[in-house]
Amino acid sequence: MKLKLVLLLFFPLLLHAQQIKNIPQKRSTAPTKRNNAKDSSIPDALKNKKTMTSEELSKLGIELPGAWFTITGSVRGLKDSTQVFLASMSDGKNLAQGMAFNGQFKLHGQVEHEGLNVISFAGYNDFLTLFMANDSIAVTGDAGHLGALAIKGTVLEDDFVAYRQGYDADAGRLSELLQRINAVPQGTKKDSLISEYKKIVLAQADMFLIKKPASPIACFVLFTVAGLLDTQSELEERFDKLLPEAKKGMYAELIKRKVNENKVNPVGTVAPDFTQNDSTGKPFSLHPLRGCYVLIYFWAGWSKQCKDEVSKLVPLYEQYNKLKFSIIGVSLDSERDTWLKAVAENKMKWLQLSDLKYWDNEVARLYKIESIPQNILIGPDGKILDKNLTPAQLETKLALLCK
Repeated sequence: MKLKLVLLLFFPLLLHAQQIKNIPQKRSTAPTKRNNAKDSSIPDALKNKKTMTSEELSKLGIELPGAWFTITGSVRGLKDSTQVFLASMSDGKNLAQGMAFNGQFKLHGQVEHEGLNVISFAGYNDFLTLFMANDSIAVTGDAGHLGALAIKGTVLEDDFVAYRQGYDADAGRLSELLQRINAVPQGTKKDSLISEYKKIVLAQADMFLIKKPASPIACFVLFTVAGLLDTQSELEERFDKLLPEAKKGMYAELIKRKVNENKVNPVGTVAPDFTQNDSTGKPFSLHPLRGCYVLIYFWAGWSKQCKDEVSKLVPLYEQYNKLKFSIIGVSLDSERDTWLKAVAENKMKWLQLSDLKYWDNEVARLYKIESIPQNILIGPDGKILDKNLTPAQLETKLALLCK
């Protein structure tokens, strides 16, 4: 399988899409309490929608509160009635849309967290990427260069551009390395090329983190390259060096979660053995799988997040199962029919275990699982190699490990 290291460098949607899109479901399933008091200052039409078009907002005659974003565009040569869209790069979700007249347009909406988004224009091939949160942003330029429109109003974008430009001098070398990595067969030569590639990427990321330890995108940078680090301790060391003002937002929380999870059955230690019945009622133990790479996957048939992630694990299992890679599904279901129906519908051909004790599943308790989906990758020697890999991260790992 061809490695996607160039793309993985800049776009966390490939490395971490599932973690961004589906923050794991917590053990507590109690409904969130809501304040039922009505806020007369906000129209119902606004309360019930996360995004609204410019036309809808104009008709309501409202000014958006600070928790929303406003993108104002002024683009010379942009055709009248051109539809303009803002979408998330992590999951492709449409965040806002508007219509351009006399080169002017406005986009209003709300994002759940900071991150990379893309502005596209109907009828045009080019598009604009920007790193943003709920800010007031202005984009200006020419319709002939939509991908190079000037962006003002968000320090997130300013720092992201600075980070990306740090790779300009190495762009040619990185491209060359990627081509060679994809061309040569598995072996010492390929490993050497990958090592050189990782060295360049990590060096640039480290340089940015040292220069801008307070940057609001520092955790984004660190999270993006986390999959290239050899150990979890390297991630923690880099995170600890960041200043408090940088340790905010979704990416900071994901790093904290990853670091804290590693303190229970940490990477490098032998994975605790267990025995649990499979879908046919036959007892199964972990130890006999020594000599293989094993992914213990904690999930449940009632979880949409798990269903979305499983769809990406299926092709990886089919590709690498012949190369000493196995998956053990540990279900946190409480009803056998729900469990087995989900296994069949999602085409999960790997081994399935469950004691139907819901969150009190014995294997889940052994591994201190408090949210799903979660996974643990174990090496042939029985030691834990990594935890909570996204499908894209797992794909990269397996391409390196299963030779």
